[in-house]
Amino acid sequence: DSKIAVDANMANSVLNADINSLAKLHKTEVSKLDIEINTYDFDVLKSKRFADSTKLNELTKYYNIDYPQLIKEYNTNLGIEKVKDIALMETYNSALINFEKNAEYMRSNIEAEADKCFSWLKTEFNDPYSAIFEKYGLKTYPSITEKYPCAKIYSLTVRAKNGFGSYVPGKYLVVMIDGNPITATEYNSNYEAEANLLINLMLEGGCKKSIVTQPIKPNTAEERIPRPIMKVYDYKFFTY
Repeated sequence: DSKIAVDANMANSVLNADINSLAKLHKTEVSKLDIEINTYDFDVLKSKRFADSTKLNELTKYYNIDYPQLIKEYNTNLGIEKVKDIALMETYNSALINFEKNAEYMRSNIEAEADKCFSWLKTEFNDPYSAIFEKYGLKTYPSITEKYPCAKIYSLTVRAKNGFGSYVPGKYLVVMIDGNPITATEYNSNYEAEANLLINLMLEGGCKKSIVTQPIKPNTAEERIPRPIMKVYDYKFFTY
């Protein structure tokens, strides 16, 4: 940055000296300058020189005053924001630990929740004591989880006696809200099961506990405050 400013200052000094010499040379009847530029009008040439001088003054002001001031203000604000970084990261790390603990609990609690769903579901059977819990899994319906983010949908395969005393397998979907079974439906097709659960959930109500979501890492001070970019001027002056 400093080299550009020095070059601009040097060019400005040379150009100003050249402009001042024009008037002296113009007073002589025949001068070396007259011979070299006899095809130019002196006033036009002088105006071009002054235009170049104005351009160089703009450059030197920017590199010596304006840009250094921008950097000074940037460094001041950056120091203020770096202090904020400490508090932001402490808050983020605390939230992340809480989220990871909750996620681990949710993962480790799946089997216990499936058992809870089965115990709740079998009370609806003709012969609850005959029910055999065969397998379970988790089911996802975006239309349900988006509206009820705390909902978990368990798919249960259960074999139980029917009214005729025969063991009949069945597949059921049970929705848990805030850790408790709320509603269930027999699974015949995706569309039918999803529609039944949505209707039932509307009657039961929504989530009551707060949802622990993954925190977003805050941007650093350098990311929040962009460093000023130094302009690069094109040194194209008038052709003489």
